[in-house]
Amino acid sequence: MFEIAKRDGAARIGRLAIGERSFQIPALIFFDTPRFPVDKTTGASQPFIEVKDGRPLLEGKPLSELEEIYSGRKITGDPSEKASSLVNQRNEAGFSRALYLPGTGAVLDYALLCYVGADLFDASLLILYARRGYYLTEYGPVPEENWGEDRCQCPACLSMEPGFERRWRHNYLAALRELAAVREFIRKGRLRHLVEMRVRANPEFLALLRHLDREHFSFFERRLSFVGGGVVGISEDTLHSPEVRHYRERLRDYRKPVGEIAVLLPCSARKPYSLSRSHRMFRMVTERFAGIVHEVIVTSPLGIVPRELENFYPPANYDISVTGEWSGEEKEMVIGMLGEILPHYSSVVNHTPYDFVKEAFPDIEMKNTVVDGRPTSNSSLRALENALKEISEEKSVSPISPQERKKATFRNMWEFQFGDGTGILIKDLKVSGRFPFFKLFDGKT
Repeated sequence: MFEIAKRDGAARIGRLAIGERSFQIPALIFFDTPRFPVDKTTGASQPFIEVKDGRPLLEGKPLSELEEIYSGRKITGDPSEKASSLVNQRNEAGFSRALYLPGTGAVLDYALLCYVGADLFDASLLILYARRGYYLTEYGPVPEENWGEDRCQCPACLSMEPGFERRWRHNYLAALRELAAVREFIRKGRLRHLVEMRVRANPEFLALLRHLDREHFSFFERRLSFVGGGVVGISEDTLHSPEVRHYRERLRDYRKPVGEIAVLLPCSARKPYSLSRSHRMFRMVTERFAGIVHEVIVTSPLGIVPRELENFYPPANYDISVTGEWSGEEKEMVIGMLGEILPHYSSVVNHTPYDFVKEAFPDIEMKNTVVDGRPTSNSSLRALENALKEISEEKSVSPISPQERKKATFRNMWEFQFGDGTGILIKDLKVSGRFPFFKLFDGKT
């Protein structure tokens, strides 16, 4: 029996039952031989392979007889070929079987392999590295000569003399610790965060992740979860994560509300943005022009977030380190997304301190209102108010009614959730309440 308890994209945690025993997955398959006996203190909770009459048996049964397990192939080739092989094997296994990758996995790459859907690994590489003189860690293999006596506090390193047996027993324990970490990150919905941390220790694994992101987006998109731990941006690779890319793809169908003036705002550490101190200050100004203004937040790794979408996933569930510096790729992404929506407004007010936004659109009428590098300063907020007042008077922009604005805002929220064109389902309904707590009425109650 194979039972999935929680998933995070293609990765899963659950239990696999073979005979009378059951095991948590992802799991490590031990070898139980006279040379490598199963340690009852560490391996008793794991499945194990033993050899009888020249045949490898998993928990006493040939793998070919275990319908719950898909026995895959060893992953070989360059990073692009490995990415395709992993995705193909996960698809071949289907959802109802655990994917076993024989001869694959050496602690550091467990997170990445589970991210693509691997469920079971064996100890062959752990023993091979030990035979070659290496201790395995979550940061990569370390040779015996560089292994200090106080480097590790595991039972093997504390109780045994240096040598092959200590190395393979250490590697077993390191593998169990890493798989426990993988399960915990899946449970929290943040396995991608662990993957991005781990792959930075090995250029080949980093290349593999990038091929997966760029060449197999549809595989991950079908398995996306829109609840959980959110997006944690620790590198530029987050720009290409399935959650972030899916969000940007959804914005291609985006239609602005009726507001004629776009106000570009910086993001905030607190999510949703409206709850932050800085955005409460911005809204004290923009709410005076509520019938003509549409707020758009500029951020990385998402690019832009229209105000009405700030409570959706992932805008409400992401976190990044903020330094004020933007990479070339981040700038290109933001400029591209702004370029798709800004031409639909009659005027644009840029209330961000980002110079690249000011310089990117010379052909669009744009007023820059951050006068001292601080968007929340009194002088910048006065400049924002004056710019909005000036535009509304110069262009005689007439504010729309509160009901029209609510309907336009809610329509965008509805279509982002359910798809472009579905707004027709609510066109005759009345919207009440205050953003984001809208209510729909059919006029009969």
